[in-house]
Amino acid sequence: MRIMGLDVGSVTVGVAISDELGWTAQGIETITINERAKQFGYDRVKELVAEYNVKKNCSRLAQKYE
Repeated sequence: MRIMGLDVGSVTVGVAISDELGWTAQGIETITINERAKQFGYDRVKELVAEYNVKKNCSRLAQKYE
């Protein structure tokens, strides 16, 4: 079972996919989003879910630490 991790920011969404056992994950893509134009990359996330047969997801809001 694969798990998708989403690191959601205001400009990009980082996407990682786990191995089949769900033990490790690798970053596979960074999706550019545009909040003002209401383009959030949903279609691309759906494509990746289908391509990798994702069964679960884990999301977090990206934060800038200064």
